[in-house]
Amino acid sequence: QIITAFENGAVNLFYDSSQKFETTTFGSKVTGYLQVTSGVDVIGGNIDLVDNSKIRLGTSQDLQIYHDGSNSYIKDTGTGDLILNVNNFRLKNAADSEIYLFAQDGGGVNLYHTGNAIKLQTTSTGVTVTGAASATTFLGDLNGTINTVTTAFTKPNATNDTTVATTAFVQNLIGTI
Repeated sequence: QIITAFENGAVNLFYDSSQKFETTTFGSKVTGYLQVTSGVDVIGGNIDLVDNSKIRLGTSQDLQIYHDGSNSYIKDTGTGDLILNVNNFRLKNAADSEIYLFAQDGGGVNLYHTGNAIKLQTTSTGVTVTGAASATTFLGDLNGTINTVTTAFTKPNATNDTTVATTAFVQNLIGTI
């Protein structure tokens, strides 16, 4: 059997007596793999896949996009990087009502918390933190005013310069007066 055609109905194509293609009321159905050599254009429709079916790209299928029934994935299993070339990049919640991250072409990167409140923003001179910043340790030079009780490591107490004044330094200085 090679082909069957029904008046006002389906047309079926067979390979070695096994049905591979059929027309249906909704379009057509392919049994097995569909190999396309030039490309596929979808005009005015969708590509629908069931859970755990993957869009796999690359010779080794090392870029995968899929949904497992609970979570959605964009998975790069290759040896290179996953690169997104965009002018501006926004990472938002599913409801499209809150921004998590915004990276602007030629500008900064903003991190948001609860709603659209910027908490960390990169600038041309460094970063700006809105709100409190907590860290278990701090390394580097600290310039500016400390407005709260702070514990700090300083130079030895005999040093009389602009380092943080410790109790030992103050007592030593008073003792020399």
